[in-house]
Amino acid sequence: PLLAAVVYCALSSFMLGWHVHEKAIMTAMIPLSLLVVVAAPAQQEYTFQRLFLRMTAVGLFGLFPLLFRPQEAP
Repeated sequence: PLLAAVVYCALSSFMLGWHVHEKAIMTAMIPLSLLVVVAAPAQQEYTFQRLFLRMTAVGLFGLFPLLFRPQEAP
């Protein structure tokens, strides 16, 4: 499917990019969340669901340094 190809391309560009920002993982997480919803009834192996669970856990952990600290807030 096209959505799986978009997720694959976004993940490969994130993994093979020379200098990527933490927010770049969102380009793969958002289409993968749509793929999980679309492929959930048709798939019995739950491969996209497991990938989504792992990737969101690691991706959101990588986004924590972007949160403001109390000394940075006005």
